[in-house]
Amino acid sequence: METVQLKWYGPFQLETFDEYDVAEDIMGVYMLLDSEYHAARRTWTHHALLYIGMVYDQTFLDRLKQHMLGDVVWKWIERNHRYEVTIKVARVILLDRERISKPLLQDIEGLLIAVKQPPGNVQSTKTYAGQDLRIRNTGKYSPLRTIISTEDLPDS
Repeated sequence: METVQLKWYGPFQLETFDEYDVAEDIMGVYMLLDSEYHAARRTWTHHALLYIGMVYDQTFLDRLKQHMLGDVVWKWIERNHRYEVTIKVARVILLDRERISKPLLQDIEGLLIAVKQPPGNVQSTKTYAGQDLRIRNTGKYSPLRTIISTEDLPDS
């Protein structure tokens, strides 16, 4: 079983996301969250997972802009969020190989979706057809668990 590490950053407000270096990364995975800001603590206190996506040969910022132009995902999010939509992004750190491939990134995204079942995702929610994989989450990965793997999938 291959192991990859995801280093998560955020949450970022969508309006100021372009101010962060990670917005220009050209490959990785991201979560769109329904987040509540706690003013007294000056922190986000609630992160309901809305959607998981990936970027490859495109920046996180460009992908976010595509969503916000009114794609199906964004229309669903606009109807279903309660607080403020924020984004968390993850850089992939390889532990067992030298290169990140698009199929590997698709497997990472697919496994996260299959295990977490975000309500805004339609693809990869019923089945996972990728390789045996273990994802180790680090950084600001809430609401995900530290380890997510194909072993977490329900038996079909």
